[in-house]
Amino acid sequence: MSKPGSADAAGGHWIVEVDEERCSLCECCARDCPSGALQSHKDGDRLKLTFQSSQCTACPPEQGCESLCPEQAITRRDAGSAAPEERIELVDGQLIECSYCHATFGTVRKLERVASKRRNQSPIQREYCPLCRRKHLVVKFIDEERKPDGEAVYRSTYEILRQANRLIPGEKPR
Repeated sequence: MSKPGSADAAGGHWIVEVDEERCSLCECCARDCPSGALQSHKDGDRLKLTFQSSQCTACPPEQGCESLCPEQAITRRDAGSAAPEERIELVDGQLIECSYCHATFGTVRKLERVASKRRNQSPIQREYCPLCRRKHLVVKFIDEERKPDGEAVYRSTYEILRQANRLIPGEKPR
C-alpha cells in the first residue's frame, strides 16, 4: 500500500507516494533530499519517514527522491492545486538495538530487505551493529585459530585459503 504526501512546486503541487511494501527505511531519500521535504525522525524505538509539501522544490526526475530510492518505492506525480501544509508521516518502522553496545543501527524492514537479498543470513547481523559485528567476528576468528596452549595463531589470507583448498594452484589472493 502507498501513503501519499503533497508538494508545492513551481506553481503546482506534487504527490509523493511511498510503497510501504518496498520501502526498507534505508533513509537514502531523506538523507539526500536537497530541500528537506523528506526527513527521517527517531521517535522512541521507531523510525519515521515524513514529508512536508511546503518545503518540496520538485527536483528534476534524475536528481529527485524517485531516482535516489534504491528500492524504487517512491513515486511523484502532479496533484493539481490542493496540498496539505503540515508534515505528514509516510512510513514508520521498528528500530533495532545492538545486543552489545545498545546503539540503534537500523530497522527491522532494512534487515529483512538485506536478508532477502543474501543467501546466508547470519543471526549475528540481526544482533549486532556493524562495528560490534566486526569486533565479534574478529574475536571469534582468533578464538577458532588458537593453538592448544591458548596462544593466538595469525595467518595471512593466502595461508588460510591454501589450507582450506580454496586456491587455484599458482593463484595469489588480492
